[in-house]
Amino acid sequence: MQVEIRRISIRSAFKLAMVLYGLIGFLVGLVLAVAASVEVPPGTEPNILTRLGCGSIAVFPVVYGLVGGLTAAGAVALDKAGACLGGGLWLAFPEGEPES
Repeated sequence: MQVEIRRISIRSAFKLAMVLYGLIGFLVGLVLAVAASVEVPPGTEPNILTRLGCGSIAVFPVVYGLVGGLTAAGAVALDKAGACLGGGLWLAFPEGEPES
């Protein structure tokens, strides 16, 4: 069975990508917060990582979510423009019952 995707909502792609990239940003922020908890040697200037500290758990999901959402929205807009010129995206699904 073949299905043609003719339209993808920019809003739904933005929301989905924002949630997924926000989760990735949370994981990155968590790792960076743990790395920032390492003691800085005396006499050295703290870098941006140690200055953010536990704040990276809040900053990175927002930044990753917004950038990922905007990137997905731009990609969908380009896909819409390309679909007008060359048709939609064709997907082929195997015939028969799905495996469980």
